[in-house]
Amino acid sequence: MAEQGKNKYNYQYESTARAYIEPLEPLKVPTPSETKRKTKVAPKKKADLVFGMQMTVCGVILFVCSMLYINSYATLRTKQSELNDLKNEKIAVANAITKVEADITKKLDLEYIKQKAIDELGMRKPLAHQIVYIQLPEKSYTSYN
Repeated sequence: MAEQGKNKYNYQYESTARAYIEPLEPLKVPTPSETKRKTKVAPKKKADLVFGMQMTVCGVILFVCSMLYINSYATLRTKQSELNDLKNEKIAVANAITKVEADITKKLDLEYIKQKAIDELGMRKPLAHQIVYIQLPEKSYTSYN
């Protein structure tokens, strides 16, 4: 038994040997020349690049379309404002024309003319001895039906 203490191994019969793990190899750090050779673009990275380009093109198209829409909307609003101004100006001109027509109609009224002549010009109706009647032949004036 003294021999067993020296070896520090305790062998048991009908047992199996221990499964020893093989020692791992030390990790190799790749050199810069090795990394350059291995930097091939994988198909997944190509697909990601294509997808990124598609999204960029879609974003640019969306941006351009939105800018065109905003530009056309601003132009439309400007034209609508100009149209409203022209409509208001048309209404004002129509009102001025109506006012002038009313003034002309008022001034063509015989009572207005008579009152204006009496008040502003100091005129009066002629007296009977101031009225002179003349006879004109029919050929000297035009007659209407």
